[in-house]
Amino acid sequence: SLKEELNRPFTPEEIRDAVARRRNSRQTDESGDLIAFYKCLKGEAWELIARVFNKEWQSGFECLESEENRNLLMTNTVSLLYKRKGDRTELDNYRGIVNASILTKVLSACLLDRFESILRKTRFLSPRQGGFRPGHQVDEKIFLLRRIAEDVAKFKGAETEVGKLAVAILLDIKKAYPSFPFKIFQRFFELWGIDGTPFAAT
Repeated sequence: SLKEELNRPFTPEEIRDAVARRRNSRQTDESGDLIAFYKCLKGEAWELIARVFNKEWQSGFECLESEENRNLLMTNTVSLLYKRKGDRTELDNYRGIVNASILTKVLSACLLDRFESILRKTRFLSPRQGGFRPGHQVDEKIFLLRRIAEDVAKFKGAETEVGKLAVAILLDIKKAYPSFPFKIFQRFFELWGIDGTPFAAT
């Protein structure tokens, strides 16, 4: 089931792959860690991290009541970056940059992999959705739209195309985060029968 897919134990291989996909950066987290440090880890270290993740996951993050664990996984620093346009006094004209702990980012990447796997298996996303999907570029949709516009212009006035129109609608939606209503996520989880720790973690 979908709930079992999300709740299965994290494996060392799963965590190692999530770390390997992260870009190298000189930016440190709150504890001063670099992603390059984690990329140098070997066998038993990955097993240790997997045990930590699974302990927190199975307890519903109750272990985070200790200050040490809370600082390790739950402390994030949010900075606001001006988009260089619009009124500087309007919060919408800033982009939120989160400096989370490396382990938090890795755990989030593991969860994202599981959610994406579920979306593929359930075919939840439309094949027409290009944004935020690997292998589905928005550029392809723009190219297709341009071809349609060129074909309409080419055949305009031809007897076989008289009176025919091509209609294009551009829907400009605000950035999903941080203004995306969390209740929508909650509704999706209810439809999929997902509750408990996966919901709390998200």
